[in-house]
Amino acid sequence: MPFQLYDYQNKLLSEARQSLANGSKSVMVVSAAGSGKTAMMSEMARLTTSHHKRVWVMAHRKELINQIRDSFKFNEVDFEYAVIKTVGTMVHRMNNMAPPDLIIFDEAHHSIANTYRKVRDKFPNVPTIGFTATPWRMSGVGFTDMYDDIVTGPSIPWLIEHDKLAPFDYYVPTFIDINKIKFNSAGNATADSMHEAVGDELATLNSIYDQWKLLAEHEKTITYMYSVDSSHAIVDLFNQNGVPSAHIDSKTPKAIRDKAMQDFKDGKLQMLSNYELYGEGVNIPDATTVIMARPTKSLVFYIQAGMRSMRYQPNKKALILDFVGNVNRFGLPDYDHDWEEYFKGTKKKKSGDFEAPVSTCDNCFATFYSNEWVDVHNSTNEDGKETKYKTCPYCGEVTETVVERAEKKAVDIKLSKVTDLDEFEKNRLAGLSVRQAKTPMQKYKILQSRYELKLREKDGYFATIFMTPDWKEDWYEPFAELSGKSIEQVKANIKWAHNQKSLERNNKLDDLKIF
Repeated sequence: MPFQLYDYQNKLLSEARQSLANGSKSVMVVSAAGSGKTAMMSEMARLTTSHHKRVWVMAHRKELINQIRDSFKFNEVDFEYAVIKTVGTMVHRMNNMAPPDLIIFDEAHHSIANTYRKVRDKFPNVPTIGFTATPWRMSGVGFTDMYDDIVTGPSIPWLIEHDKLAPFDYYVPTFIDINKIKFNSAGNATADSMHEAVGDELATLNSIYDQWKLLAEHEKTITYMYSVDSSHAIVDLFNQNGVPSAHIDSKTPKAIRDKAMQDFKDGKLQMLSNYELYGEGVNIPDATTVIMARPTKSLVFYIQAGMRSMRYQPNKKALILDFVGNVNRFGLPDYDHDWEEYFKGTKKKKSGDFEAPVSTCDNCFATFYSNEWVDVHNSTNEDGKETKYKTCPYCGEVTETVVERAEKKAVDIKLSKVTDLDEFEKNRLAGLSVRQAKTPMQKYKILQSRYELKLREKDGYFATIFMTPDWKEDWYEPFAELSGKSIEQVKANIKWAHNQKSLERNNKLDDLKIF
């Protein structure tokens, strides 16, 4: 029986189709880790092969290929027309294979690599879809030289709210001196600095174990360590304490890796530790806890690894134990990153360069957004000094901070007065792209400004507005007022526009004969 996709998954596929119908040759589909990218790829492949069209699916690791193949079998994809291989294998064999009608890249943030480019260069006119949870590169270079367009799925908070990802607690125990950690050009901690930061390794590992026992003693746990030796050491420690555990890394023989993963899935192992492995594509829904003891400057690794525990199960609460302060560089896993900005390319981000600062309780190590402190107020302490009081929302510990006020200096500031704030705001909105709108109402305001400044014709303006999905009842009235139409006329226009758009899309996609 084929997959029954969720509404948000169908919407993503529909937007990818529309982009191809509009002339894009390659589209990057961004959907959060654990949101079902493999299921979406599988449905694309099923629909494409049902038309007797060939689909090539590529990933960079054999473990991902095996997972995709299993999904395709379950979804009744016609393997006569589907080829699933690592990108390296495909490059060496593609000259002797029947050409594809659709190309799909898994973990598409890797697709900037030369091997992927060789496939695209060989078939530049074949529609290509790249799936990823993290369209980000440490260099800040975007993906526009590989993909024409990007479509993005719902945010992590939305997925949590709608029971598609598990909610989480995040703790940052300070047993490692993170201030001593230095990074190489690849974003990994240098061995020497890590050794200095850890100090007494046995004592540090015991502290990690003790914190895990306190918060997650009976939970299935995936561990990311800072070296192969430290991974072996933490596994030995867990086993000595009666917690069945195993270590794997990229050099572990495949048979041993496969057995360890199967034992972990079957519950024979409670903790699976690794180094430079299993950052992507691992799907173990009942794994509830992540131990993160590998420092990184890679947003990709941080999100991919940290969210291994957030696969949804009813009544599940994920737990992330970050012993190396990665959260201070990237924010919490549910931080709403601007993926479209990263897709286009941006300046290299500095550590901690995000808009939602986090705080860590010194008592319980719980980490949360800084605006989530409870009972925040100023008062005078016993010494008569002005003091800020705030309460941890997890343990209830009260933090006291003496308010230090810098001496005020007179500064001569020349202010530019905006004489017409309405006109100023109108020009600001008119300069924005419709794609930057987060809601239909924002889209409405942008388009309204463009129309009033005579930057777009009225008919084109209303046509764009009426294509807006996800309507709410209280949006009809302002649209009707602006257009001079009744609410019933607006509703009729919206229905007509969507029908026209659907017809146009279907006509174009019928010519493609793919998903």
